[in-house]
Amino acid sequence: SKDQLIINSASAFTLNLPASPSDGDTVVLSNAGAGTVTVGRNSSNIDSLAEDGTLNSGASVQLVYSGSTIGWHSL
Repeated sequence: SKDQLIINSASAFTLNLPASPSDGDTVVLSNAGAGTVTVGRNSSNIDSLAEDGTLNSGASVQLVYSGSTIGWHSL
């Protein structure tokens, strides 16, 4: 909860979200590198979808866990 991660990698990188999140947990991600970051959902939805997310170079996102249906909601 309340993790803030800056990824600075020239190549593709995978980051897995927490395996057992609680409502209100937050994670802030920022991709400062050239490679695309795959955000592994770790069995939780991301914005109601059962798919991993991606974070392109220069992009940032804050994710808040909102229960099992929505999962991690991006702000």
